[in-house]
Amino acid sequence: MSVHKFTLPPSSTIKIEGGGNTLTFAAFSASPGPPGPSAYQIAVAHGFVGDEVAWLAAQVVSASGHFEYTQSTPSATWTVNHNLGYRPAVQVTTLGGLRVWADTLHISINQVVIYLELPATGRVLCT
Repeated sequence: MSVHKFTLPPSSTIKIEGGGNTLTFAAFSASPGPPGPSAYQIAVAHGFVGDEVAWLAAQVVSASGHFEYTQSTPSATWTVNHNLGYRPAVQVTTLGGLRVWADTLHISINQVVIYLELPATGRVLCT
């Protein structure tokens, strides 16, 4: 695979053909939209309680702050006690490493529940 960077002048296109595929790219321009709320303001609107300093502190993740969990018995609901002290990002995979889309519910700063459509085994990475 090759990666090339092209800058197109306004009103021009570039066509790439190969391997039975054709890609056509056109130059375009965009203007910024109106200013919106900050990430902190959005967090407050969704229930965050605290000032902006507390919110910023809650966004910091320690480099060593992660937890791995293996669900070895098939289940549609997995309860993960990660004890990280914050609501981590959650990634769910099969035991073979394929990404699984699941609903997650942070019960507390130390526990998350994973909801799957069907009973399954797999792994959870909390970061």
